[in-house]
Amino acid sequence: VEKREIDFVTTFSFGADFLHLPNACILHKNLGLKTECMSFSVDAVCNSFLVQLQLAQKLISSGAAKYGLLVQSSTLSRLIPMEEPNSVWFGDGATAVLVGEVAGDRGILGMAHHTESSICHSIVCGVPGKRWHDEGRSIVYPENRKNAFEMMFRFADNGRDTILAALENASMKPSDITFLACHQAQAWFREV
Repeated sequence: VEKREIDFVTTFSFGADFLHLPNACILHKNLGLKTECMSFSVDAVCNSFLVQLQLAQKLISSGAAKYGLLVQSSTLSRLIPMEEPNSVWFGDGATAVLVGEVAGDRGILGMAHHTESSICHSIVCGVPGKRWHDEGRSIVYPENRKNAFEMMFRFADNGRDTILAALENASMKPSDITFLACHQAQAWFREV
């Protein structure tokens, strides 16, 4: 795919380079993409890739775009104190996916989303005990440790329920799946 064919770039970064300057704009500049290429950030935290993918599907299937670049990155090692017990859970990494139109028998078969807003304020980035823009170093920390525990404890169950809903939307059964990859919600979480 030529750079001139990319119609949109969407990013999410845990630890973006700047506040209120999406990494999508920086990436757009560094790649030398055309000015008509829409660039924006999707801030859905751990669910950002799936939200980006669903937006991409709509843009491409509507004919508004031909190709899109979806990027996610994390630099949480810069923001989390290593002495925090949950520091081992966070790491640095990045992914990039180029998406475009596919044949009718390919593509997204089913999708489902699950928002557990009752446990928000679990893991936040800011100055503990203050607003994020107050004096002090912004770090990633559990603002509500009970909610953070609940969030981690529920990952596997929420993951299972969301996967089953996506399979139902695709008219499939778990036995139809031959490979599963996920970035969290591992079965061993509850044991730990």
